[in-house]
Amino acid sequence: MFEHLGISDGDEVDFQHVDLPKGTFVQLQPVSSAWLGVPYDKRMAIMEFQLRNFQTLTEGTKVTIMYELNRYTFKVLRCKPAKGISIVDSDLTTDVVEPADFNRFHSVEEWQAENIPLSEPIQCTVKAGTYRHFVLLSLPGKELPDKLQVEVKRDSGDPDLFLCQTCSTPSRSRYTWCNQDIGDSIVYLSTDDKDYSVNKSLFAGVTSLSEETKFTLCFSPEIKTNGMSVTTGITGGHVLRSTDSTVTTTSVGSAGYVLRSTTGSSISSGTSSLEEDTPNESDGVLSIPPDHGQCSYCGSIMPQLRLLMHERHCATSNFKCPVCNRCFPKSAEKKHHFIAHELLRCECGEEHSQLALHHHQLTQCSKRSVNCPFKWCQLSFPLDQLHHHENLCGRKQVSCPVCSEDVSQLELEMHLEAFHLVEVNKLDWTKPIGLQTFSYKPKEPKFKCHCGTGFDFEDDLQVHQLTECSPQSFDDEDLVG
Repeated sequence: MFEHLGISDGDEVDFQHVDLPKGTFVQLQPVSSAWLGVPYDKRMAIMEFQLRNFQTLTEGTKVTIMYELNRYTFKVLRCKPAKGISIVDSDLTTDVVEPADFNRFHSVEEWQAENIPLSEPIQCTVKAGTYRHFVLLSLPGKELPDKLQVEVKRDSGDPDLFLCQTCSTPSRSRYTWCNQDIGDSIVYLSTDDKDYSVNKSLFAGVTSLSEETKFTLCFSPEIKTNGMSVTTGITGGHVLRSTDSTVTTTSVGSAGYVLRSTTGSSISSGTSSLEEDTPNESDGVLSIPPDHGQCSYCGSIMPQLRLLMHERHCATSNFKCPVCNRCFPKSAEKKHHFIAHELLRCECGEEHSQLALHHHQLTQCSKRSVNCPFKWCQLSFPLDQLHHHENLCGRKQVSCPVCSEDVSQLELEMHLEAFHLVEVNKLDWTKPIGLQTFSYKPKEPKFKCHCGTGFDFEDDLQVHQLTECSPQSFDDEDLVG
């Protein structure tokens, strides 16, 4: 209420009683183009459900709704039949027009992202510790490609890439896919990944941990591999596999998998090579061949003749993390700390490292997004709000499209089947019930005459037999009653 009225603690407010007419029409304009990232077929259902939190609307004011932990602000452009209307128990027609900032960039603090066309590179700059956010829109007739390459090329600095289709501002603390390798960042997506949908807009967040970074971002419908073949990883996303070198897969937890080639280069799909496992004492006892030794820094096993020079090189070019006892290039020391050991706060209040937080948000967080269990509802809500939504969703009154009687959403299916003989198993609950064509069960009459005529009531059958049906077609004992 404070935000809606534009007031703060201690401000004086004068109230005046006004009788407002029931509204019949309202026109809203999203302040942010992030609203276009919401699936098209869910927008009106979200709007209808969230507007129940308001009792009045006035032209020129702004209203803010929440969906999947994202805030969406709308400006009220027009109201009918007056500039101020009541929307309690009203049949309100809602019109949502194009966002005010469509195809323009605004700051992250305004919960907005820059609209990026497909296959058109854009050059940007991001300051250390901040984010630039972008969106590749999925619109009716212009869905995302089945295979998509998202590439951030470094011009200077070290950009990190985060992608998500459920959050309009992907970041280290909330993402679905990421690449945090030093240098260029590339993520490959395809419909083989259950988390990737061509019907949802894709949001991208680019940040730099330590310095101002210049980069070029491009969404490409074709995966360009420069002589390398694309294969499907265990997590469903695409990874690069070299055609001329041996590549092994190393598990790095729930965040994804990294491919490490024998040449020492690594290409990431959904995670960073800074999280790779290296041999250390925590992995158990290693079998060291005779005349071989193990480097005290990186854990590599090699002949004793090379070990001394190798350890000197490791001491000058690498560092060993005192927390996890893993070895990395010195240039990656700060990034490794950020990714593996710095604590981030989840929306639910718990603190975890980036990798642990990603797993926590997918499996344990009370704020994680879950789908409504009712088949007619296609919305998603935070887990701790689901029970409240189920109560409202099931009790929602809807008009029967056959007889126009008001019934609860929970009883609608039984009502259509019992009173109108609708084959409810053939209904598509992802579409509005009023726009569907019903299939009806064949109606069997309860009472049937010898001549083949059927009746629902016994009295009608008796009248038919005595007045209309030929007496020669049945005996007296066949008469009902």
